[in-house]
Amino acid sequence: MKLFPLLLAVTLLPACSFSTDTNRVSQTTNQTVDVSTPVNLTIKSEAGTVRIETWRQPRISLQIRKHGHDQASIDAITVQPQVSGHNVTLQTQYGGGANGEVDEILRVPADTSVDIELPVGTVTAHGLSGNVKAGVQTGTIAVGMAELTGEQSVDLSTTVGTVALTVPKNANATFTVNTQVGQASNGAGNKMGNGSARVNVTATTGSASVEVAQ
Repeated sequence: MKLFPLLLAVTLLPACSFSTDTNRVSQTTNQTVDVSTPVNLTIKSEAGTVRIETWRQPRISLQIRKHGHDQASIDAITVQPQVSGHNVTLQTQYGGGANGEVDEILRVPADTSVDIELPVGTVTAHGLSGNVKAGVQTGTIAVGMAELTGEQSVDLSTTVGTVALTVPKNANATFTVNTQVGQASNGAGNKMGNGSARVNVTATTGSASVEVAQ
C-alpha cells in the first residue's frame, strides 16, 4: 500500500522553569499530531523517561520536557516528530555537543505499535494492543498490555535494570523470560491460551518478570 506523507496539525505551548538548587533549566513543550491509524511509533532518545498512555483519539499528544545546565544546552536539544503515512518517528537530537535529559509523555491510539530505544532512563507504557519493543541499557521498563493475541509481539530488554510486563487474563501468548545475573519470574507460565503472540522479556543483569493482571 502506498503511503502518503501527512500534514502535521501541531499546537506548541512552550514554557520554561528554572530550578533553584543547581541552576538547571527545564523547558516544556506540548504538541498534538494528527495521525493515520494504526500507528507505528519509533522513539529514540539518549537519557530521561518515556511514558506512554492511550486514548480514543486519532492523534498523538506529546509533552516534551527538556532538562539542561543552562538555556543554551536546552536550545541545542531538539525533539521533533516526523510523520509519513502510518509511521511516526520521535528522535532526540543533541546539537553542538549539548547534553541533558528529555522526559517524553505521550498519549497514543491503543492499537499503536511502539519501538523505543533509550540507553539510560525509564520506559513505561500502559493500555497498548499493538506490538511493543523497548530496550534500555541501564534503567527500568514497565509495560501493561490491554490486549495480547494473534500476531502481536512484545520484546522488552535491559542490560542493567528491571523489566516488568503485565498481560491481560485472556491473553494468547508464548512467553520467554530470562536473566543472566538476577531474578526471573513468570506468573503467566510458558503459554497462555493458544500461544499465538510472542513475548520476550530479558534483563542481562537485574530482574525480569511477567504477571497476569487481576
